[in-house]
Amino acid sequence: MGDRTLWCCRADLEELATKPPPVGQWPVRLLYRFDPLLLATKDKWWLIDEAHYKKVWRPSAHVEAVLLVRGRIAGTWRYDRTSKLFRVQISPFATLTRAVTQAAHKQAAGIANFLGLQLADVEIKSS
Repeated sequence: MGDRTLWCCRADLEELATKPPPVGQWPVRLLYRFDPLLLATKDKWWLIDEAHYKKVWRPSAHVEAVLLVRGRIAGTWRYDRTSKLFRVQISPFATLTRAVTQAAHKQAAGIANFLGLQLADVEIKSS
């Protein structure tokens, strides 16, 4: 984090000193538009590479839904739905691993189930 000054609550110091779980255990999440994580801070350097910033925070205060991998934004996603079917289209910033792709499918299935729909397709667009 270089020359940045970071702040935290004293009560969180012990937790911050613990080693994070292995990379394979980090969750993959599909966060919807305007998720609190995407709105919580003005400076987003810790969440996304600057090159992709405008793909998420768009003109007219629009915030895209995102694919979160290892605690960082790895792409955006959209969905289409009919009365019974749910389709997801993920636009990653880079090629996704098989494990991330499988986890994204599982997340999409969970969202479809929550909405009472059947997951018809998860399309991963080429990066």
